[in-house]
Amino acid sequence: TNIWEYNTAESGDAFRLTNGDPFAVSIPCSGATIIAVAAPVTGQGSDAWDAIVSVFYNQLSLGIRNDTGDLQIGINGGFITGAVAIPNQQPTVLSLVVGSDGSYNVYANGALNMSGSSSPLTSLTPLSQSTGKHIEIGRNGVDGWSCFNGNIGDVFLYRTNLSDADRTQLEGILYAKYCQNIPPPPPTGLYLQLQNGQIVLNWL
Repeated sequence: TNIWEYNTAESGDAFRLTNGDPFAVSIPCSGATIIAVAAPVTGQGSDAWDAIVSVFYNQLSLGIRNDTGDLQIGINGGFITGAVAIPNQQPTVLSLVVGSDGSYNVYANGALNMSGSSSPLTSLTPLSQSTGKHIEIGRNGVDGWSCFNGNIGDVFLYRTNLSDADRTQLEGILYAKYCQNIPPPPPTGLYLQLQNGQIVLNWL
């Protein structure tokens, strides 16, 4: 069964992965991979970034802008925005794969969305400021304005760059779980009318 968590920018929602204390030491890695399922609710106001997954602020992050639906990633402190938007309310399997040399690819439902290179990624290091010491889902928890708006499904984070075979296998499982036989969104503009002595539910 697909289980969604509705994350709202208005409420500043987020999950923090921690044992109760901020991270104080670096996490060694040989590249990294984030795979997540999300269905954005776009057309909202947006700030510098809107995170689905955030590792030590922007040391590694994957998000969808709330205003345009554009994919946005963070690697080693720099933000990169893609040019192909994720449609409003469309469940999408997203994958960010970063090599230890800093090369990266971003996929949306298995299709390449972004690619390029950054500086080498051999460790994930907490930042000195309090905003950069946590691993979080839904936003960077200290900055409420960085909150992603929409549904979040399963999330996977790896300390290595997955092979294409491993990535596509997991993407296929998640696509079958979340992106097929999708029910239509609930109606909006519901209102009641009294007709011939009966109460009738209508929507716009």
